[in-house]
Amino acid sequence: MQKVVLLGALLAAIFLGAIYIYSAESDIIRIQYTGERAIVDPIGDYDKTGMSFGEDIYSATFHFKTADGRTIDKERSFPSELIDDIKNNQPIVVCYRPNDPENFFFEKFQPSIFLFLFVILLFHIVAVAFQKALHELKAQRRKDYVSNIATYLERE
Repeated sequence: MQKVVLLGALLAAIFLGAIYIYSAESDIIRIQYTGERAIVDPIGDYDKTGMSFGEDIYSATFHFKTADGRTIDKERSFPSELIDDIKNNQPIVVCYRPNDPENFFFEKFQPSIFLFLFVILLFHIVAVAFQKALHELKAQRRKDYVSNIATYLERE
């Protein structure tokens, strides 16, 4: 029974994680297609801070003006796809919501479909394990039920 509860909880957590990832990735794509755009001022320096999932993490301070004239200065991480553009002083385009320009995304950013697919695969594996555990629990209960009936009939 504990196995079923544990697998059920894991299945629910993975399902909620998949929904969160899908929602976040959809939001990024929506902002890239419908949000405002701005060109970042040239970046003089950036930091390489370590590795995450086998890739280096880079961070820099980004300066740009919104369509309504607000100046945004924010330090944040950025994808490695921008390194060549930064080194060659190429324009970097950011996408943002007009009401929330501090939370911007890079036009070159490509959401990771592999992460979403991995979560779906993991969900499927846990769902199959959950189904198998339920089947085993049902078989065990049936066996116990038959055993109880046999014991009862032997007493009579």
